Amino acid sequence: EMLEDWIKEQNQLIDWERDAEVGLLTDRISTLSAKSCQSEGLSLLNLEVESTRTVLFGRTSLGLQRIDKGPIQQCFKVGDEVSLYNPKLKSSADSAQEDKYVLLGLISKVTHNRVEMVVDEFDDHLFEPPLRLDLRSSQKTHTTMKDALNEMARVGMNHKLVNLLFYPNDGNSSLLMPRQDTRPLETSDLWNPSLNNSQVSAIQCALNAPAVSIIHGPP
Repeated sequence: EMLEDWIKEQNQLIDWERDAEVGLLTDRISTLSAKSCQSEGLSLLNLEVESTRTVLFGRTSLGLQRIDKGPIQQCFKVGDEVSLYNPKLKSSADSAQEDKYVLLGLISKVTHNRVEMVVDEFDDHLFEPPLRLDLRSSQKTHTTMKDALNEMARVGMNHKLVNLLFYPNDGNSSLLMPRQDTRPLETSDLWNPSLNNSQVSAIQCALNAPAVSIIHGPP
């Protein structure tokens, strides 16, 4: 029951964090002018679809460039979640149809004058230039954390680490194995002698832990 309650609580916290991040970014983009959004690295304006090609799993890769063929502001990076739309079409659509005019995808490549975006489906008739590309709050981190919690719920007490963390007094003392050699690490002990002091401290922490150490990094 302790484990189940903890997983339920963490799932709720992840949902709250995700909703807060989405709300903050959405509010920021909606309150700023288009040019201000571009200046702050939240949007790219006056784009057109220069090329399309089919990639893995039947998805479509869109090559985007500025209408005037000029350089693109380097504000997005590979892996960013984005939305592509024609501002006039989107603003003229009613709320029930608005999603039809917004294309969601991931940035797959960025050059000085071109951005590639991977999408599930593409209807070129709905995405005539000028197009706008907006940054979206990333869902990947939150999805990964929830997947880990779901896996923890699946394995439950069958996993030694779960037993140790949540039920340390239920016959799990055999898992506690303090390091016998607790002397400070020397450069000669390290596989990589170029580590900085913070990295060496992280290794020392892990080695001296009786069972588990948590390192927030990169240190």
